Amino acid sequence: MFEQWELYYAIIRNNHMLHHDLPPRLNKRLSQFSHPITVLDLGSGDGYMAYQSLQGIEVAEYHAVDLSTEALKRLDAETPAWNGRKQMHAGDFSSVLPEFSKESYDLVFANYSIHHLATSEKVELLREIDRVLRREGLFVWTDVVLNEDENREQYVSRLSAVMKHWDGLTAKQQDQGIQHIKDCDFPETFSWMTNELTQLGWTHEVELIRDATFGSWLFRRQ
Repeated sequence: MFEQWELYYAIIRNNHMLHHDLPPRLNKRLSQFSHPITVLDLGSGDGYMAYQSLQGIEVAEYHAVDLSTEALKRLDAETPAWNGRKQMHAGDFSSVLPEFSKESYDLVFANYSIHHLATSEKVELLREIDRVLRREGLFVWTDVVLNEDENREQYVSRLSAVMKHWDGLTAKQQDQGIQHIKDCDFPETFSWMTNELTQLGWTHEVELIRDATFGSWLFRRQ
């Protein structure tokens, strides 16, 4: 477990997955809220992306969902400004989301979490997000993506080659990261992502960050 956290912090420290780029860009959009907001963070980890993106934003409630109790403990320790306004839920999306009320959140984060699901599970999750998000609420989807003409095997090969050039990681950490994507990554194309949300009546508002492999997109529920 310790090695996994060291890998995670090395990736953030060296900005290999654009963790430094998203918060300032997203923060500008979130500052347009005229009221304290309720936030749902799906696959929150230690809350880094949400906490950095919400600097200066008035948060009424923050709910984090993650499989890892260790991650939620770290989140609790690293987000003292939200004490008294945060709740942490240990479990997977399918078991936790049905507990939440309809149209109860202004903002939903999913940072590098949805690609772990099978396609059918992603579809069900997006329906649940549609249910719990308020009208005109925002959904921030940050993730890995397939190229439009790419299959999963090609994606794994491509990202594995990229990770071998991540100089901020040790050789052992590179191998750990590559093994993770082989075991756990099931990304979709961006066109699939937008098509699924368009069918729910959502609008793709803006692309926040993007490179050859990683991206973040802001969607608005109508």
